[in-house]
Amino acid sequence: MPAGQHLVEQILMFSRQSKPEKKPVQIKLVVKEALALLQALIPDSVEMRENLCSNALVSADSNQIHQVVMNLCTDASYAVADKADGIIEIGLLEKSPQNLPESDTTGHFLELYVKDNGHGIPSKTIERIFEPFFTTKGKGEGSGLGLALVHGIIRSHGGRIEVESQPEQSTVFRIYLPIMEEPSTNLEDSRKSASGGNERILFVDDEPSITNMVKLILERFGYSVVCCNSSTEALSIFKSQPEQFDGIVTDMIMPGMTGLEMAREICKIRLKTPIILCSGCIEDFLLHEARSAGIRGFVRKPLLMHEIVTVLRKALDDASEFAEASGSPEKC
Repeated sequence: MPAGQHLVEQILMFSRQSKPEKKPVQIKLVVKEALALLQALIPDSVEMRENLCSNALVSADSNQIHQVVMNLCTDASYAVADKADGIIEIGLLEKSPQNLPESDTTGHFLELYVKDNGHGIPSKTIERIFEPFFTTKGKGEGSGLGLALVHGIIRSHGGRIEVESQPEQSTVFRIYLPIMEEPSTNLEDSRKSASGGNERILFVDDEPSITNMVKLILERFGYSVVCCNSSTEALSIFKSQPEQFDGIVTDMIMPGMTGLEMAREICKIRLKTPIILCSGCIEDFLLHEARSAGIRGFVRKPLLMHEIVTVLRKALDDASEFAEASGSPEKC
């Protein structure tokens, strides 16, 4: 992307910061999604370390938190770019109020930190680091809006961000977000369904970039994934070996055969497990048609991987419980 275009996009993003669309989010899933994407952006010479020790739920806008993680890790990558032994560590820890500096609340916090062993930040620079357009990067390498955007997002979530740095040694950004207390049954279900599994999944989308991304991330959650960029090809593969797949995730709009049409054909083969439909427009009439075609879950596009993982896990568990209760495999 040309530097000028990237700058314009950053300015627009910064200027139109909207009120977060918050809902219960397991931040660990958002971080895992971001790390999978970062694998293609960060040089192989940089070691990525994970210390994700919390499954806590936070009331958050997952899109915005995803952006925060991407921005901080990208900056960390820049800081270690000239090191032969560059290390970036990202972690999640739970903190009680007494362990949080200057805390005046009684609830627990989730600490999200990103640490690097790069060139560090001078103390006089740290004082201005969250100011819009302030940057230490060279001309054409940064707009100075990334950390200002991160700061604004965290503030809008009722959290705070701190930075510690030792010149020529390390830098760590720490974000504190309030953990949702006393989760309801629905939130406990969300926590449970957000876990991964070892099932075999057929993923169908006509965009190779999407299938590659989804395959990478689902495999990080333990699933075995076969990808197809054609619904007709996917149907052919399923017909030849229907017992090889425990679940299907498919796009709705594809050339030749829609995801809904493919689902109907798959149901004729007496599918034992659920189909998840991804669509940018999930209206009532589509929901009715989709359910009648055997669809067991829906994910709205653009895709957020933690939503795919959550919906898929729930659908697989529901299908398994139904099969056990009925004493026979589920049919469409």
